[in-house]
Amino acid sequence: MEVSLEVHQSQAYLLYLLDSCLTATWRPRAETTISQSSDIPRFWSDPTPLEDGSARTLLAVLTTYLRFVSNERNTQSGTASPAPSRDGRGQSSAVISWGHGGLLHPGSSKLLSTFLQSHLHSRSNRGSTSLEGDQFECTEMSNILDSVSQSTRYLGQIIFYLSSSNWHLVFSRVRSRLAYLTTTIEDMPDLIELRLLQWSNLNRVRLCQLMQETSNVFLHIKRPSQIAFASVMHSAIWNWIDANPEEFNILVGSDRRIDGNPEALFDMLYSMSDFSSSNVNRTAVFYPLLAMILVICPDLFKKVVVGEPGGKSSGLSKKYSFMESLKRGLSGSKGFEPSVACYVDFVKAAMRISPRHSNSGLRKLLPEVLHDLQVSHFPNL
Repeated sequence: MEVSLEVHQSQAYLLYLLDSCLTATWRPRAETTISQSSDIPRFWSDPTPLEDGSARTLLAVLTTYLRFVSNERNTQSGTASPAPSRDGRGQSSAVISWGHGGLLHPGSSKLLSTFLQSHLHSRSNRGSTSLEGDQFECTEMSNILDSVSQSTRYLGQIIFYLSSSNWHLVFSRVRSRLAYLTTTIEDMPDLIELRLLQWSNLNRVRLCQLMQETSNVFLHIKRPSQIAFASVMHSAIWNWIDANPEEFNILVGSDRRIDGNPEALFDMLYSMSDFSSSNVNRTAVFYPLLAMILVICPDLFKKVVVGEPGGKSSGLSKKYSFMESLKRGLSGSKGFEPSVACYVDFVKAAMRISPRHSNSGLRKLLPEVLHDLQVSHFPNL
């Protein structure tokens, strides 16, 4: 059934009102918990949890809206869901299309960053906590696609709030969907719950929970869905770094890896990745996630970058092989884009590290990254 522009605008306005109300309830808690003791921006503590029944109802409504705006975007842009294939090309394309028109793209935290800048506090605010929010402008939604984009924006911000106040419900919904994906025989199962992670406010504890769950079930998820989930996990790690930079810096300074068995997930992903003709699309999604897993394992990353004696014959062999494959990928047509994407992630993550962690693997890797890029594409400089 075709939905009119006026209905889309009305739905966007209702989501805007809900977002504004939730943001306003977060303000008093923020004003009493702001800390200025660090040179790294520090954001608010979690809002007061919503009553469990209300939170469950809200999550159900948000999931329904997510499914609706996804279908409407495909309809308006003239793109149909691609047919599944053995290596998951169809699902990979579907996930990447989530990033169009204001949705979060794998490897991009634009929506989350905008929300944080608009609603959260950092040192650059010079002690002021502004929560004026955005003004709703119906004139900005002159067509259905614009209205869908605005609705998606507000949906993301509401999900960010709900994941902060009632994380256990969001995580439970994602975990149930992952369990389903390990047993379903559907060619194209519903993946909408996975998108909740693209807007979730992940702190270190939540990321550890998600990493442990992923390490336990990833190998058993049907292959096309593995590609979709790997893309979402990449965005989720970036959400944690962007929303909790102080936690990220503490992890880097501790020279330890994050909990949740990330090294096991790394080994699984790398074993399923290569740049052969049959696996190139899968590898294009797996490689950026592999890079971010190394980023949240500072101890492993540093050993690989420095070159631990005997490391290639130890449990680090796949990590060494991955870093070497990035160099080789720069000189090949199939591996170029994934390799550059990984290097970009490394540079972005290094820029989020405090100067006091100059001895970290990420900071030590930067000269090598620049050298590899210059040798492969700017040899005359």
